[in-house]
Amino acid sequence: MSTPAISRLFRTSFPRLRELSVSGFYPFPTSPAKMPSLERLHLHGNRNPHGLLQSGGLDEACPSLTHIRVSGLSMAVSFALELQEALSNVETSPFPSKLPPRIQHVAVQPAPPLPASGKPAASHARDQLMMEQLAAVKTPRGVTFSLHPRGHADIPDESFRQDWLAQLDGGEGCWAIPVSCN
Repeated sequence: MSTPAISRLFRTSFPRLRELSVSGFYPFPTSPAKMPSLERLHLHGNRNPHGLLQSGGLDEACPSLTHIRVSGLSMAVSFALELQEALSNVETSPFPSKLPPRIQHVAVQPAPPLPASGKPAASHARDQLMMEQLAAVKTPRGVTFSLHPRGHADIPDESFRQDWLAQLDGGEGCWAIPVSCN
């Protein structure tokens, strides 16, 4: 979907919506209390959503949020540091990062590996640094952090569908904690 369409989605009131998966280059939710019952949010499509946890918009737009998953990350060193700050509750930047107060589970999934050719070594180095930062994330009591294996495709349409079907069958879908992250 397009960014304006997703932006419109985040400005529309969904008072009973409990779970939402968004795929596309998304803006950050900022409209107050548009999704007051939303508990689980999966965002995919922004390779480096730096600022997502700094704006305070998640807490305002989704005050009941307990689970957040951000997938498709690539070279997102600044987001990994932002996530570390939010989980540590130690302010290290001029714009402090924080998680919504009810958060219980934070999941991240990197994008498929960068192609071997056509990308400068600096891109690969930034992507590797992102992976190291994510692997080093420490969580406070009461919050589960899961680092999922890299995705297999840039556009996860089939995986979104499989996750939805798994949840219909009583499974965890995209919220399942991976056994191994190789």
